[in-house]
Order: sequence, then C-alpha cells, then structure tokens
Amino acid sequence: MEPSHQQLLKMLSVEERVHAMKDEYKPLYTWRQTWPGEGFQDFTGFDGEQSFGRIQLDQTSHHKTGLWKWNAHIPVGTRLHSAS
Repeated sequence: MEPSHQQLLKMLSVEERVHAMKDEYKPLYTWRQTWPGEGFQDFTGFDGEQSFGRIQLDQTSHHKTGLWKWNAHIPVGTRLHSAS
C-alpha cells in the first residue's frame, strides 16, 4: 500500500515540506484591501487584474452590524450564454 500524502510529508525535511506545500496549493484568486491603510474590513477579489467581487464587514446598518456583506459582479467583457 502506498503511503498517504501526509505520511510522505512527514518523511521530508522542513525545507522539502515547505516546497511541497507551495506546489500543492495555488490560489486562483487574490483578495486586496479595498481602501489600503484606512483600517476597514473591506476587501476586493481579483482574478488576475480583473475584479469580480467585494466582501466587507458591516459597521453601519442598524440590524446587520457585525455581519459580512458580499457583492459580486460580472467582469467587463464577460459574455453570458443562455441555456435555451
């Protein structure tokens, strides 16, 4: 029986483990602060240089304070196809 991925990682040196883990996970999207340096919990999602959405911690709405708000949008130039 072949060793599991976790068992293989335990056999490697620390440097080899870090390298193996970097190769394993490659995020498709990045998140950046919408207003850098302003201290807000407000982030915009990017696919390369194209933004696709935003998440922000609501600190102003009376009944939703402390909840996260999600906003998504279709990137400019995206063609929508109907299933008809």
